[in-house]
Parts: sequence; structure tokens; C-alpha cells
Amino acid sequence: MTAAEEQIVSPALPPFKDSYTRRLVQEKAAHYIGTWKALNDGIMKYAFHWPALFVPGLWLLYRKMYLYFGIYLVLDFVFLVVLGLIGQINTMLALVIFLASFVVPPFFAHRIYGHFVKTKIQKIMDETQDETERLNQMMDRGGTSLLSVVLGLIFVPITLEFTSSILGVE
Repeated sequence: MTAAEEQIVSPALPPFKDSYTRRLVQEKAAHYIGTWKALNDGIMKYAFHWPALFVPGLWLLYRKMYLYFGIYLVLDFVFLVVLGLIGQINTMLALVIFLASFVVPPFFAHRIYGHFVKTKIQKIMDETQDETERLNQMMDRGGTSLLSVVLGLIFVPITLEFTSSILGVE
């Protein structure tokens, strides 16, 4: 592999060694790298991500994007409250906004994940100069987590039920 082939360049990722990105992303790395390259080369303006449409929170947990998941939960809660208020004024507008909230985010999921990967790689590179240690850290901190998905499936409904009971929402 030549030095040019060894670099990954994308709108969300600065040039890093292909091996870094592959080690951090792990499962489906070729898919993500290919999409990031297509976005960068202008072949694609947007890339739709199906998991972000059907199970956005679980996808964030699966990809170990825990901070993003927390932000997602808070924004989702605020969004539902605002949507409820709008629905009292105009039901059709609330329905359009509700549907758009599901369809629009998957167009940005690849870029969000790319930013996450970029940040994680940069942090590991800043922490150590040893190449072997970098690669090991990327394997350890990257990849996916089924355990997070299972815990999310257990604790999120419990948290939502608890929150709605405190707020008096039925």
C-alpha cells in the first residue's frame, strides 16, 4: 500500500493512517471509510444511514458514542415537549416536524460518526507516541458494544417511565 493509499481524507476526518481508522471503527470499517471518501470527493453530498433512521439511540450506543447518546436523549425529550406544545396549536405542523425529525438526522449520521472517530483518533495520538500502543488503544477504545445496546434497552425505558411519573405525564 502506497503512502497515498494509506491516508483517509474526509470532510469529517483529517488525514490519518488507514490502519488507525480501521482499528478504531472495526466492524464495517470499509463501509464507513468508503462513504467518508465519497463525501469528501463530492461523489455524494449526503449519505443516508439506515440504522440512524430506525434505531438512532441504539446505533449511538452500539458505536460507543455515549456522550452523543446523552445529548440525543436530552434533545429528544426537549423536542417532544416542544412538539406537544406545537401540537396544541397546529396538529399538521406538529406531524410534519415529527416526521422530519426522523428523516433528516440519518443524512448526517456518517458525518457525526466521522467527527467522533476523528476526535477519538486525535486523542489517542496525543496520549502516546508509541505506534504499537496507539494501535492497541484504538482496538480497545473503538469498535462496537452489544452490551451498551442491551443496557440501553433495559435502562432507557425505566428512566423514561421514572421521568414521566415525576413530571406527571401519562
